Order: sequence, then C-alpha cells, then structure tokens
Amino acid sequence: MERDLELFFERLLTDSDFRDKFLTAKTAYEGYELAKEYIPNVSFDEFREGVLIADKRIKEEKQKSRELSFSEFQDVSGGVETLIKSWNS
Repeated sequence: MERDLELFFERLLTDSDFRDKFLTAKTAYEGYELAKEYIPNVSFDEFREGVLIADKRIKEEKQKSRELSFSEFQDVSGGVETLIKSWNS
C-alpha cells in the first residue's frame, strides 16, 4: 500500500494532466474518491496521511531552494562589506 501511495504522489508531481484532475477536488475526501481507482487498497486515512507527508516534503524542498548556500551568502555579505568600505573611505 505504501508503495502504491508513493507512486501515486510521484505521478501527481510529474504528470500535469494527472494532477489537474485532482486539483478539482475541494476536500481531502473528494481527492480520495478521485484517487481510489489508482490506489484501490488504500484507506482514506492512509491517503490523508500520505497527502500530509507529501505536503511536508514539498514545503521542505521549497524551503531548501530559498536558502542561500554558504558560498552565496559569502558573495552577498562580501558585496555589502565592499560597499560599506567604499562609503567609509
């Protein structure tokens, strides 16, 4: 069952036509009703838990993409330091 959910959510992330079908759902249960044909052995509670896990992973990935690497941070802070030095000279 867990593997079925993984494959289902992976497909949602990678197949825009497939995803668009599920974007019409207004509630988790409506989403589950649409998904049942693809994950017949998964209960609503398992589906809902899978949605929560997928949402958490997506948010974590978005957060990672917003964070500067150490090198990028040094570039930015070095630019500020150079600017401040030029103001003080």
